[in-house]
Amino acid sequence: MSNLISKLSEIQRNLKAPKGQYNKFGNYKYRSCEDILEAVKQHLNPDTALTINDELSLIGDRYYIKATATFYYKDQSISSTAYARESATKKGMDDSQITGSCSSYARKYALNALLLTDDTKDADTMDNSKNQAPKTQNLNNLSKIDIGIQKAFSVLTKNGQDKSMTDTLHRDLGVNSILQIYKKPDEQKNEMLDFLRNKYKQTGQSKGH
Repeated sequence: MSNLISKLSEIQRNLKAPKGQYNKFGNYKYRSCEDILEAVKQHLNPDTALTINDELSLIGDRYYIKATATFYYKDQSISSTAYARESATKKGMDDSQITGSCSSYARKYALNALLLTDDTKDADTMDNSKNQAPKTQNLNNLSKIDIGIQKAFSVLTKNGQDKSMTDTLHRDLGVNSILQIYKKPDEQKNEMLDFLRNKYKQTGQSKGH
């Protein structure tokens, strides 16, 4: 196992995955699943391999794509998983495209976790020529329920008294911090927050909050 970890650590340290995609609406660069895969190929040899598999999971009344990225070194392996929920509808996409988009999203975050690639946007690509304020989430403008979500997550994480919220974040949303949600594109952020709002309401009611 130590040889496997050593080999994976070497790739994590040396991997350079360029942000080859551009979001013209948010005016930032980002990397896709394909960008990461193209970069990691340069670090693979006959003793190593990387695979990604998808699995459809029904959780409650919604379907999720569970992506598993697995790194192999000789006869050893280590994996990381991430989930993404299919949207009921997505403008301009048919059903197969919605599933494909969901799969790419889950695969990207499984790879991020396995290879330690970050998903931050390149700040130096932002257009400041018009002296516009950056589009950041102002905590003063959050709804009470959103603040409640953040406080609940903070308490649950620090005290370890109840893992319902952290389990939800890991299992259903594929994130390990509530703050990561607020850094995501608006569509993904709003969908995740809607899910957590319902979860928080149920948790809060059951605990008398």
